[in-house]
Amino acid sequence: SNCSFKDVVEDTKLVPGDQITVQCAFSSSVSVVGTPVLMLNANLDAEAQYRRGSGTAILEFDYRIEPGDVVLRLAYTDAFAMRRGRIRADDHAQDKVEGR
Repeated sequence: SNCSFKDVVEDTKLVPGDQITVQCAFSSSVSVVGTPVLMLNANLDAEAQYRRGSGTAILEFDYRIEPGDVVLRLAYTDAFAMRRGRIRADDHAQDKVEGR
């Protein structure tokens, strides 16, 4: 299964410089190879940096709010929005998400 984005910022006014942690949940544990980033819909180049979670079913990514970020509900841009890394299922069946 692919990443199921967990909205951790609801009804909160954020300003440039604020840092948030977003979570990407999977149906089973995954391992991270490399340093993936999660592309977000806050602006054209919004990249949340991988923080932790390898070996679990929930990965965490950090994102710092930038000037011009405007979105009513934060989300990743598509189901395969990871870059610069690979996320593998711990059962070794196949990659969950592979970077572009």
